[in-house]
Amino acid sequence: MPAVFHRKPLAIVIIIIFGLIYADISLVNHCLFRTYGWDLGAYNNATWDYSHFRWNANNILYDKLKNVLADHFEIYPIILSPFRFIFGTYVLLVVQIASILFGGYGVYRYLLLKTGNANLSILGMLYFFLSWGIYAALSFDYHNNVVAAMLVPWFLFYFEKRKMGLALFFFILIITGKENMALWAVFIGLALALFNLKDKQKRSYAIFFTITALFFFVALVKWIMPGLDSEHHKYVHFYYNTLGTDFGIALHTVITRPVYTFKLLFINNTGLSEYDRIKFHTHLIILAGGGWALFFRPKYLLMLIPIYCQKLFNDDPMRWGLGSHYMIEFVPIISIALFEVIHLFLKGKKASLAGGALCIITTVLSLYCLYHVKKINDQPVREDIFSAHHYQSDYNTAKVYLAINLIPANASLSTQSEFVPHVAFRDTIFMYPEISGARYLLLCRSSHDYRVSMAEHQARITEFLSSGEWQKIYDEDNILVLKRK
Repeated sequence: MPAVFHRKPLAIVIIIIFGLIYADISLVNHCLFRTYGWDLGAYNNATWDYSHFRWNANNILYDKLKNVLADHFEIYPIILSPFRFIFGTYVLLVVQIASILFGGYGVYRYLLLKTGNANLSILGMLYFFLSWGIYAALSFDYHNNVVAAMLVPWFLFYFEKRKMGLALFFFILIITGKENMALWAVFIGLALALFNLKDKQKRSYAIFFTITALFFFVALVKWIMPGLDSEHHKYVHFYYNTLGTDFGIALHTVITRPVYTFKLLFINNTGLSEYDRIKFHTHLIILAGGGWALFFRPKYLLMLIPIYCQKLFNDDPMRWGLGSHYMIEFVPIISIALFEVIHLFLKGKKASLAGGALCIITTVLSLYCLYHVKKINDQPVREDIFSAHHYQSDYNTAKVYLAINLIPANASLSTQSEFVPHVAFRDTIFMYPEISGARYLLLCRSSHDYRVSMAEHQARITEFLSSGEWQKIYDEDNILVLKRK
């Protein structure tokens, strides 16, 4: 206990420093209109509805009204909705940052419990905060699986301490964070059961967690979410056609064609040469960033099986890579496994030196990933806090906020993706080019949605202005507000 007390002030200082860094990425992006209708805008609109004690029928994600829980079953926006009165449209971004800081402290507490080495545990937390997966997630909107992943160290901590009531509390929060988190929890529980076979209490609880998570996942994707989907009546996010057309066929493929399944973790099955090296590059970064420790701690490798699979079996090659929030689940597990392995082989000062060296390595890897993603996506400003461009917007922000203030607070509105998160606190909002019965349009003349070309965008604006249906109430610095007559 003295070691725990001695290192708490240092842990708090580290948490504050990284909180400021993370805010510099996430909150600055939002302020400068680098958050989007997909996903923050949709979640903000859901938060607005939940704060008014009603289900969210989302116009941003779909052409037709649809309960957002049919898209992804995520309860965090419901729980967090009252905080919008404090943080406004930044609420979910603030929570995401706070959850990552909380998760890092959970890594510290878990490592301290497992190793008894305060210095090594602090370094493990520092390694966690420096890992690329966090910066990639923070740079692109808000996602509930980021918050859920940050609760896993706390679940493991209380499970290890045999405080099963608190472990159950975090388990429930994890599996209700997003439907794929329930599948992840199946493998977490299975790993805990297999590696605690001689401990009756732990084994029993781990089996309970495994079975509960499995039944909950099946119920979600087979009955609950399809029941909420008024259009398709099915789970709409099965993007694994290399394995089959649904979960049942995919499972059959995995069992009956194990060699083919294993190859899919490494090969480009799209037939497009530009995606040839993405999976190899991802494996390389994971291994260099500490993934090699999983072979010394197979318990944690078993936990990550569904994360590898959902990433590398996906039909979308962009999910195979290093960007966005698709690396976040690796961060807490690899951080814990890596520093447990250091403790296994090294003691005292040698362990601390090794931990410090790993923090330097992961910093270098994060910088490499930053500029690699910049090169691939041509979108450096979202992550690169070292660049002056990060603090500059593509828009005259003062003019955009002025235009927003001209639109009545709850008028139906259609606007472009980068403006949606800022105006989503209303009953009816559409993401342009969908306008339906919107009373107002908020557009930028000089930028366009990816679904229409610039020529089409300009032609539509000309049509709006000449139709006699719309009244122009604001037009400065390429920012245009139209009101339906």
